[in-house]
Amino acid sequence: LAHLPLVAAGKVLGVLSLSWHEEQPFCREDQQLLQTMAAICALAIQRAELMETNTEIAAVLQRAILPGHLPRHEGFGLAARYLPAEAGAQVGGDWYDAFDGPDGSLWMSIGDVGGHGIEAAALMAQLRNAIRANAFAGLDPARCLDVADRLLAALNPDEMNAVVATAAVLRIDPRTGT
Repeated sequence: LAHLPLVAAGKVLGVLSLSWHEEQPFCREDQQLLQTMAAICALAIQRAELMETNTEIAAVLQRAILPGHLPRHEGFGLAARYLPAEAGAQVGGDWYDAFDGPDGSLWMSIGDVGGHGIEAAALMAQLRNAIRANAFAGLDPARCLDVADRLLAALNPDEMNAVVATAAVLRIDPRTGT
């Protein structure tokens, strides 16, 4: 039998146990091979745990960024479902939003910041919230997008690595339907 601790970053993650049908003498090279194998297994486990943690963090972030509920207006039925564009992607730059404006209007926005990962999600949250803030400042949808565009340029001044975002904003007056 050989029992080898699986150690990564000074933390014991488990034990790798190997067995043979017959007694097995281990020379120095065999011991080094087994220790190397255990170290590689420990790194693989550590990376898998890190990936799982990052996936959980990304899922929590995505849920926190997207609206928790959609507004209700007579004559309008809203429903939303978010699915990542990439298989296995848990967070990205896509967003949707719907909220009641200060004058009772119904606002909706949908957009996408180029890229995936925490950085794209963080930038997406800033743009989505900028559109909300601009609506509450009394700007119309076109001006909301103009301000969001200028914000994106200010957050991303390097033209060589400029981030691309697309968005649409809609304001509906439930009283008139316009």
